[in-house]
Amino acid sequence: MAAFGGPEYDRYVRLAEMMISFLRDHGYNYDANLDQDILDHDGPGVPVENGVDAIIEFNLTPPKDMITLFGQVHDENPWCDEEYEQFRDYLREREDEHQSGKLIPPSAD
Repeated sequence: MAAFGGPEYDRYVRLAEMMISFLRDHGYNYDANLDQDILDHDGPGVPVENGVDAIIEFNLTPPKDMITLFGQVHDENPWCDEEYEQFRDYLREREDEHQSGKLIPPSAD
């Protein structure tokens, strides 16, 4: 795992905070509040995992800055391989659905 307090860890925390805020903005307050509590006490690992699960479960379109930050966090610290691969697979599936006309594009990111 990234060194606690180092720049890599700070980016991982920022990713967790971004996912929490994203869920809250979409009305998933219970999930966001739970992940915030976990982040405050145990760090970003579980909140990022939960964030990926929620984005997939609720069929949400993450903002580009979240996608970019997640890629950077993964490149620096591949210990989040499973979550990152799930996230990338989900984005690929959404893109395929969008291109085939099966997905109605969201009104806003």
